[in-house]
Parts: sequence; structure tokens; C-alpha cells
Amino acid sequence: LLALVASIAFTGQALAAKSPSPTLNRILERGSMIVGMAGDMPPLNMTNKDGIVVGMEPDLAGYMAEAMGVKLQIETMPFGDLLGALERGEIDMVMSGMTITPSRNLKFAYVGPYFVSGKCVLTKEETLAGAEEAGDLNTEGRKLTALKGSTSEKFISALIPNASYVPVAGYND
Repeated sequence: LLALVASIAFTGQALAAKSPSPTLNRILERGSMIVGMAGDMPPLNMTNKDGIVVGMEPDLAGYMAEAMGVKLQIETMPFGDLLGALERGEIDMVMSGMTITPSRNLKFAYVGPYFVSGKCVLTKEETLAGAEEAGDLNTEGRKLTALKGSTSEKFISALIPNASYVPVAGYND
């Protein structure tokens, strides 16, 4: 994280003239960086009782904006809507636990991972908690959920096709 912030701070002053990136130019001309987040993905980002988005990603985005000399504006939206908003130019970047995948990387530029995680199952059932591989969950009548548009959704459809899948827009759902 320090290397990322330092590299932005170092290059931020050089960006003041003109950047070869239309997105960076838009941010600098506007004087603010608009970052899309779900706002309900603790500890990465979550909305507190005062309606303020807090967590590791808002902090990191704030450091980046500060290094660039611009204000930070966080836009919350359902996880599944983030890449569409980025593609339409409604936001300048996504910071919401977005996994780097080959298909996403064909359309969007990633600066590299700033957080590494894996897949897990959250359950109250002891039998599910004992699952050692995806195939252990691949039974008819099993109901699973994941964020719409997430890599977990793709994981379920590819490796657990016999289970019934219920997509949700956010973690609170």
C-alpha cells in the first residue's frame, strides 16, 4: 500500500500538466476523484450509522486523492453495477473487493492487487461447514447465494451447478 501511495504521490505532481490518460485528465480537471464502492463489504468498505463510508478502501482512496491534490468523492452502488458505472464514465475507479479476472482485465485496467482473499462458505449448518471442496456442496436442493456479478457467482455456476443459486445485490441482502 505504501508503495502504491508513494508512486501516486511522486507522479501526482507530474500529472498536473497533462496526462496521456483521459481518466486522469478528467480527475485533474474536475478536481475530484470519484470512486465507486458497494459500501457494505466490511472490512474493505462499509457505511457507518452516520452514512459515511469507512474502511480500508475509503482510506486508500483518500490517500490516493490527497497525493493527486484532488478531493475524494465516494459513490455507493450495488456491487453488480460498479463495472457498468465505470464503463459509462460515471465513476473514475472501483474499489470494492473487485477480483482481477482475465475477462475483466480485457475491458478495465487494474493497478494490481492491494488485498488478497479467497473463497469461503458462511453457514450455520455443521454439515456445510465441514465441506472440504466445492463438490461437497454440489447437491440438488442446496441453496447458495453470492453477490450478483462477483467471482463467487461464477464459482458457484462453474463448480456447484446442481445447487440452486440466489443472487443478491449486496452483503446486507
